Amino acid sequence: MDKGLTNRLALCDGSYEKAREPERAAIKRRQRALSRAEKGSRTRAKKRLALARAWRRETEKARNADFRLAHRLVTDFDGIGVEDLNVAGMLRSRRFSKKVSEQRWSALDAILEHKAAKAGIRYVRVNAAYTSTDCSQCQRRQPMPLNKRVYDCRRCGMVLCRDVNAATNICARAFPRLGGRAGKEVETSPGVTRTTNFCQGDRPPPRGATQADATEQYALSINSGI
Repeated sequence: MDKGLTNRLALCDGSYEKAREPERAAIKRRQRALSRAEKGSRTRAKKRLALARAWRRETEKARNADFRLAHRLVTDFDGIGVEDLNVAGMLRSRRFSKKVSEQRWSALDAILEHKAAKAGIRYVRVNAAYTSTDCSQCQRRQPMPLNKRVYDCRRCGMVLCRDVNAATNICARAFPRLGGRAGKEVETSPGVTRTTNFCQGDRPPPRGATQADATEQYALSINSGI
């Protein structure tokens, strides 16, 4: 899956998760009421508590939504590959820091990793370098400025949304196949990682297995040619 600000997540099967738009109308009302209250008064203390409760409700609402999303992804897919972004560095940007923080990428990654380990499926963090500039068909690299939202390969002619192209590259890096002589590693995209189409027939480990068990079964299935 590829992370972005236009769409929170783009998956290699072409589906998207819309960007989060927090509803902070109640927080803004309580913030204005707090600013009008007299400093040091009882009313200001009550307004401060009301504002804290509003922020807590918003945080819990976002966290519950992340758990529902993670549960759906773990249920629908047999493997999860995410790009390993430097979110802390992105938050230092004056232009995008607010939008990046609203997407809660780090929190979602932690929940996904936890749920994937409980479900016994593979969870892989992938280096995000060149995932947006490499063609997922022929691996040709070309410049892709942020305002260009469609990847149009000049070599093979592939035309694809840049986020889906990046998600396909992430999928290929997260789930490489072993082939050729002497165990030479060849990266190929497994396509949509559903139960009936994961890496051309790999069987998922039983539910409740650990992340180590999932990785071990994946390696065994590659070596045995399942």
